[in-house]
Amino acid sequence: MLIQKKAAPNSTITKLISVSIAVLISFSILFILIYQILIPELVQDQIESRAKAITTFFAGAVLEHIVARDYLTINKLTENITTLPDVGYACVINDSGNVIAGLFSNLDTFDTKLINEVKENGFPSNIASQIHLTERNHSATSSHQIGGRDIINYAFRLENANAEIHVGILTEDAIRTSQHSIIPYAFLLLITTLLGIITFVWILRTT
Repeated sequence: MLIQKKAAPNSTITKLISVSIAVLISFSILFILIYQILIPELVQDQIESRAKAITTFFAGAVLEHIVARDYLTINKLTENITTLPDVGYACVINDSGNVIAGLFSNLDTFDTKLINEVKENGFPSNIASQIHLTERNHSATSSHQIGGRDIINYAFRLENANAEIHVGILTEDAIRTSQHSIIPYAFLLLITTLLGIITFVWILRTT
């Protein structure tokens, strides 16, 4: 009668460790892929919502000053908006296409072509052409590049003042930050799984 030999404990442990590592690697890759695909879309939605909120606030604050032609206050309010995090620029443009007020948060972070253009001609009025607002469509959002930077431009029309408000949000920094935030989660997942493997092997050795 043949007697089956039991697998050596060390061999069993080695197989379990190999399987656990394979599962860990597969799960980590899947986690990273899902995170990289979903997070940018969620961040994009959040940035658009934030741009809308800032622009709406800006419009409410500046409306009466546009009507009163209080350009000093308009410029001050525009400057205040550009100090908010991730705001690339803010501007007020009238229906004739003239810039009433327009400022960049930090012009040096844009490319040389835009820097020279602003220094020579002031704030570029063609920013308004990125979005076409109508009597029925009082607000709109567009994504494009300005001066080498990715921007979400939210525009809001002020009918009573015959002007438009534009606020540009810098998107690449927020998206990059969200993608980099995967590192702590991945590291935590790795540590947790390794601790699980070590605990499992220790239990097998002591039983």
